Amino acid sequence: GRENVYYDEGIFVGYRHFDAQGIEPLFPFGFGLSYTTFDITNLQVSKKQMRAGEVVTVSVDVQNTGKVTGAEVVQLYIQDVKASIERPPKELKGFSKIKLAPHETKTVTFKIGERGLSFYDERDRCWQVEKGAFNVLIGNSSRDIMVQEEIEFVG
Repeated sequence: GRENVYYDEGIFVGYRHFDAQGIEPLFPFGFGLSYTTFDITNLQVSKKQMRAGEVVTVSVDVQNTGKVTGAEVVQLYIQDVKASIERPPKELKGFSKIKLAPHETKTVTFKIGERGLSFYDERDRCWQVEKGAFNVLIGNSSRDIMVQEEIEFVG
């Protein structure tokens, strides 16, 4: 038979703990130093409503606003606006590292499927996604969210 493995640490570990408790960390999750600066703008979503089995494509423009070439890690977080169970304030669902010359702009694209909105249901022992609103949050660390948009999972 199968043995059960118990994860006693819970879901509020690392940045999730700091976010849930409103604690300001010394360095937020995903934080990095650079000799240049970046802007993340122009968030586009392929659809505002998502049905079961569909994928939402999300894109942002990233511009190096500094004077030297640099690399940026663009991070995608999902926030369940009104969950029926306790969930972290936001969950990292994707990231992409890009290198940009001074004043160069590139578009970064992510795909969000049902799994990107889901949580593991311990009672039913499977991944579940609930109908409702979700915020798509994009930034360069867990605390520096630069753009966001709401989508709805309609089942």
